[in-house]
Amino acid sequence: MKEKERLPRTRRAVLLDRAGHFVHTEIPMPKAADHEVLIRVQSVGICGSDLNYYHKGGSTIAQVRFPHLLGHELSGTVEAVGSGVKDVSPGDRVAIEPGYPCGTCEYCRTGTYNLCPEVSFMSTPIYRPYSEGAFTEYTLRPDWGLYKIPASVSYEEAAMIEPLAVGMQAVETAGAREGMTAVILGCGPIAMCILLTLRAAGIAKVYMVDVLAERVKMAEELGARKGFLKLDMEEINQIAGDTRGLGADLVFDTTDYTPLINQAVLSLKKGGRLLLLAVPHQEMISLNMLRLFTNQITVLTSFRYANQFEKAVRQIESGRIPIGKIITHRFPFEEAERAMEQASKKSGRTCKVVVNW
Repeated sequence: MKEKERLPRTRRAVLLDRAGHFVHTEIPMPKAADHEVLIRVQSVGICGSDLNYYHKGGSTIAQVRFPHLLGHELSGTVEAVGSGVKDVSPGDRVAIEPGYPCGTCEYCRTGTYNLCPEVSFMSTPIYRPYSEGAFTEYTLRPDWGLYKIPASVSYEEAAMIEPLAVGMQAVETAGAREGMTAVILGCGPIAMCILLTLRAAGIAKVYMVDVLAERVKMAEELGARKGFLKLDMEEINQIAGDTRGLGADLVFDTTDYTPLINQAVLSLKKGGRLLLLAVPHQEMISLNMLRLFTNQITVLTSFRYANQFEKAVRQIESGRIPIGKIITHRFPFEEAERAMEQASKKSGRTCKVVVNW
């Protein structure tokens, strides 16, 4: 094993030992096997799934086993590598793709590894094996999904590559093109990533909807043409008036709020596309099928991402996507509880919360 220096026997960690409660402790230091890499964690973003695990001990798709390490949006420094690792070396600055697909199934072979039925995903207690999260000083990863980041990209920005990849995948799946008009439901971190990706693709007419005025204001500052606090006929008519009476080409939903989705369907042009990417809170919802049918609306879904990280690094490096602007709060890991409380707030100017080691 190649390493920068002799490593300690233990590492600091912030363990979720029950819903709503962290324990700051020391856990054993892992050792990198032949095709493994030990990462010194630098920055970790807090995701909506982290909030579900923290407050409820699970989500609609997974229940944690306590004690549990949260965190899957991360960046770090390579500390040690196994003897079989060739692409990274100790000292490299990297962004980490948190999923590790099997590499052999049909989905992996065809490039849609986000659909791999056996993917191991950091801090997500399903599939194989149960993979620890990033709320720890060091984390062990396979020598796959590690992306070197240039000096011009900060560790905090690199941790934002994961949610940005979600947004980029959604935009790609929707078939967004320059000159289109889009509506984004919600103004949270993923919605902001979609906005920044659309703007980088040359899409100037982007409308966003949220119940929080500060988030709507932030969306406009980041490039939205207009932010709305509701989406009734007045707002839908504004969108129609700005598109020669046709309506929007695309709607992206990050809310999983059915009444809002159905209102947004009314804002779509004939032949438009509705893309759903919020994690559902229930198995069944009731959509306006008559409107979808008579206007030949295409309904799409987007799950995580595949083959987006390298492109995201280049977009951030070039300055085309100023991802750091969605970060509104920063905390040291010693204040992990405060970070979770801030990320949980449903009021004020809170978008992405980052914890740093």
